[in-house]
Amino acid sequence: MGCLSYCVALRSATLLLLLAQAAATTPGEPVIIIPGDGGCQLEARLLGKPKVKHWWCYKDSSWFRLWLDVKQLLPGQVDCWADNMRQVYHPATVTTEAHYSNSPGVEVRVPGWGDTRSVEYLDPVIRGGGSVMFAALVEHLAAAGGVRNASIRAAPYDFRRIPDGEYIQQLRVLVENTAAMNAGAPVALVSHSMGCLVASRFLAAMTEEWKATHVARWAGVSCAFGGSESMVRLFASGNNLGVSAVKPSAIREEQRSSEANFWLLPSPHVFRDAVLVSTPDRNYTADDYEKFFADVGFPEGWEQYQRVRETTGRLWEELPGVPFVHFYGTEVDTPALHSWPRGEFKKQPRVTAYASGDGTLNIRSLSAVEAAWGGQGPPGRYEAKEYPGETHTGILQNKQFLADLLATLGWVSEPIQKHAGSGKPDSFLRRVRTV
Repeated sequence: MGCLSYCVALRSATLLLLLAQAAATTPGEPVIIIPGDGGCQLEARLLGKPKVKHWWCYKDSSWFRLWLDVKQLLPGQVDCWADNMRQVYHPATVTTEAHYSNSPGVEVRVPGWGDTRSVEYLDPVIRGGGSVMFAALVEHLAAAGGVRNASIRAAPYDFRRIPDGEYIQQLRVLVENTAAMNAGAPVALVSHSMGCLVASRFLAAMTEEWKATHVARWAGVSCAFGGSESMVRLFASGNNLGVSAVKPSAIREEQRSSEANFWLLPSPHVFRDAVLVSTPDRNYTADDYEKFFADVGFPEGWEQYQRVRETTGRLWEELPGVPFVHFYGTEVDTPALHSWPRGEFKKQPRVTAYASGDGTLNIRSLSAVEAAWGGQGPPGRYEAKEYPGETHTGILQNKQFLADLLATLGWVSEPIQKHAGSGKPDSFLRRVRTV
């Protein structure tokens, strides 16, 4: 046997051994994590930008972390970042369909397909605060015997855009490969926030036979099924998401350029006649987006919203075809009504009404699929687990939730019966409903 043949054979044998070890040590269903809006890292490089916001903004660069690098959000740098992050919308023409492109001279990629590194921490230099995403879940799975990139995997995507058919096919292959790496065991999809819309779209594109073979269940966390009222603030005035060093006006253009943000607007089907925006002159509901976009000085937003609505429909109303468990926080004050002075949409609004939710999503949005999925599917195919007092992303680090999720996925025999977090009272215990 020649050296080349020997090396190939050795590498193949080593790979098979590693896969066998991974399959043998996986105690539960292999996991694929689907992050939400802003829930994974993005990288970019600059290729001769024709125009920049300030003289100190780079026009050329090698690959760097675009999301998240906290240093880029500092005063003086955030304008450069927002211009690199923004997209450009191209309306349909006689020869082309409507589409989005990156800012001129900017190339963006998603690192680590299949790997969990890009979803554990958004800024790997900062291992706390808003940088933490799925690190606690991955660490718990690994401690229970899982193997990163074998039985614990991730499907990151460019969250500025609604994942297209190419992503759907890549995810299908990832599911099939992950099952094969784990002795044919069907996988569990674990999605967060907007990632639930992505998971729903993916499952709707797969056949019932394929799902029965390859997907054991779907675990959704803080699912944005009906959208978020906070998006009206984002489109009107910009939203710095609590980062005090960032002026909302500095990132409003970038936020308006995100296709996914239109996907996250409150659904008319869910919010119906609920008032979302109030001014001295009029109120706006989810049926008034055309007027709302015009009045906030962004009339082109109406066309983009219509395109997204027509593209996606109400996919969350379709039965997923696999057992579904939804984990989410409740009883946290969640902004429900934003009010602006007359003609002052550039200013930050006052929140004049709150609703129960997880601080980001109203309970209407979180429970939007319950009647449709719980009432139509076989008994036990839909289950809701509520965590009173827990927040939209805080739940990802909640020890009670992590124990419940691992038990649901078969990684531990049964969940702990008390919250093991930081000083929360026993009333924090989950509430479980099976429909």
